[in-house]
Amino acid sequence: YLFDWAKGHKKLNEEWFFRTALGLPNADGVYTARPRMAYDLLAEVFAIDPYTDGERPAQAKIDNLNMDLFELRGDVRQLKAQVSEQQRKLQLTGGEFRGEMAVRGFDSELDEDGERALEFSDGQMVFLDFAFEPTQNLSGQFSINMLANVANKRPFEFTYGDRGLPVTVLGTDTENVAPSSTSTVQQINVRDNERIELYDFNAKYQGKHFDVEAFYHTPRFHWGYEGDQFGLLRETTDISSIDVFNGKAPEGIEFVGKGRLKGLTVVAGPEVYWGANPKAIVKYDFGVRGVDLTVIHSEDIARLDDGANATQSTERQTRQTTINAETNLAKGVTLQVGGIMAATEKVDETYDRVGDNGEIILDEIDFADTLGLKAKLEFPLLGTQSYVAAHYAGLVADGGQHHKVYGVTDPSRLPYSGDGNKREVEAGMRLFFGDYMLFPRVLYRDNLVDANPFIEPAINNGVLSPGINPRDRDTDPFAVLGNREARSGELYLTYDPTPETPFYDWDNEWRENAGFAFDVGGTYTEFPTFTDSHLFFFEPGNTNASFGRGLPAEDVWAVSSRMAFNPGAGAKYITRIIRGFDQPTGDPSGGTRDYFELHGKAVLGRHLIRAYFKQDSWGDQDFYRQFNITYPEQYKLDYAFLLPGGGAIGDSVSEGRASKIGIRTIYRTYDENSLGEEFDGGANDFGFLTVFYFNYSF
Repeated sequence: YLFDWAKGHKKLNEEWFFRTALGLPNADGVYTARPRMAYDLLAEVFAIDPYTDGERPAQAKIDNLNMDLFELRGDVRQLKAQVSEQQRKLQLTGGEFRGEMAVRGFDSELDEDGERALEFSDGQMVFLDFAFEPTQNLSGQFSINMLANVANKRPFEFTYGDRGLPVTVLGTDTENVAPSSTSTVQQINVRDNERIELYDFNAKYQGKHFDVEAFYHTPRFHWGYEGDQFGLLRETTDISSIDVFNGKAPEGIEFVGKGRLKGLTVVAGPEVYWGANPKAIVKYDFGVRGVDLTVIHSEDIARLDDGANATQSTERQTRQTTINAETNLAKGVTLQVGGIMAATEKVDETYDRVGDNGEIILDEIDFADTLGLKAKLEFPLLGTQSYVAAHYAGLVADGGQHHKVYGVTDPSRLPYSGDGNKREVEAGMRLFFGDYMLFPRVLYRDNLVDANPFIEPAINNGVLSPGINPRDRDTDPFAVLGNREARSGELYLTYDPTPETPFYDWDNEWRENAGFAFDVGGTYTEFPTFTDSHLFFFEPGNTNASFGRGLPAEDVWAVSSRMAFNPGAGAKYITRIIRGFDQPTGDPSGGTRDYFELHGKAVLGRHLIRAYFKQDSWGDQDFYRQFNITYPEQYKLDYAFLLPGGGAIGDSVSEGRASKIGIRTIYRTYDENSLGEEFDGGANDFGFLTVFYFNYSF
């Protein structure tokens, strides 16, 4: 039928031809159906059986139906629904209470003071979740977080809620000083900071010509599948890692056009992905003769004030413009070609480099250095799914994040980088043998301009040589860092007999239903040249600082395996093994690390156990590897009993917020490569933290 259809609109009658009306969505986001008068009437009619009653008695029953009663029943139901919907314009949808008691200690203090050296603390927090839908076109949700006490678990754990820990600041005590006296500067402990805060928020308006969504600290995905070949919009879904440093990304608004504006998307805000400068990104999708085209422009409006985490450096304000074309050349053959123009504000900036004969040359950025080209061809080959890719990028033609398009948990350690100053080729193929897949990949990259060594100023034959220092991304227009020269190859074997739960999906840990599935493989990378200097965010000075030296040339490698077991009867086991030889991501002090890690998880009905063992490896947070902080041994054991009524667990968020009671402990040993405050000049050989916790979701 066409009387309920309009061209250009997805309007389909799903209301049972006026037998029901749509109400507000339930907790699962599905709109509820409210019976109308017609539903009650037809239910009564359908209950009459003319074959049993006979034609005349059946007709008499129909004639005697009380229409006024059915109308009244429908009106009453409608009034109740209206009252309920008015109440649901803003409603409390749930929440969570977290309570914990922590005890920590170090061996030198225990040796001196015994059990009195143990440090006890406790913490409590509450989340309150709200939803609102004031109109049919506007809906959203937000959560409030409230702190009471805050357990001090640092430096063993950095967790959400640490914002409430006491902070020592310099100030003057004006209350206890006589008017004629001079106030003195002293340390003051601030204990009641940020006890209540808005944890997350999103609201969406759905209109006829466009949709608008405001988001604050809610997961956001990349545009890698939507023509963003250079990764300008980065994914921000690991909210728990952002929580550790009390970050609020992603934050902004998104505009999506409809009708005549279809294909236009605008995202803007103070931090649209974790670590982003305040910026606006405009994307326009359209097609021409079977070719999908995407144009994207990203413009930084200002520079981020603070590092995204404790030590991540901020980036210079910049701009980028990309165009991407994608088409199917034949069955299974896809070609993707894109171009980028980036950092045009750096044109005419100067940089120094070492010439072929060892001379120091002062050069400058020109327009060609802002341009880049990228292409990828995917094709079937002898029963495989193969690809080849090439990427040329000028000195400052920086893109963004490399998107993992083959599964979020893809174990690849190929040294991808979105930065410019490179010529790069990559190839790979997936070979299938029944339930097995073999996936070899190779990557080769050269730099257009090499990293700078450290050469002291000198006078040679009466000529002054000014010397040269490693570049960094603040004081120089570019630096050779993650985009360094590389020759890398890897091979992974995957066994997955249940393709309905793909092994590399983001939620495979919770959904994998194979009796046994695994992957095993490794990556070997040769870095033939050294790098320039990485930066870190120096919080006391509220500025970036340089490590002053780059990472040396090195051959690094890693082998790993992840295994999932489902023996039945509500049991699941997951293990992950890593053995590697790798470099830090910032400070070269201490050298390359030879490390081993074993991670495990067991689900036995309502019993949840997580554990790991690490040897000569970095700590859990990124800054440990950035500053090359390692521990001889690290142990963690976490046991939780899941309480009844906690709801289904299907991802890390639902598992984290499930109602449970448990205990976890962390134990690690120290040496000269460990965190200074823990090693304490050799005074401590080990330290530990034990936490008793209780979570209740409602």
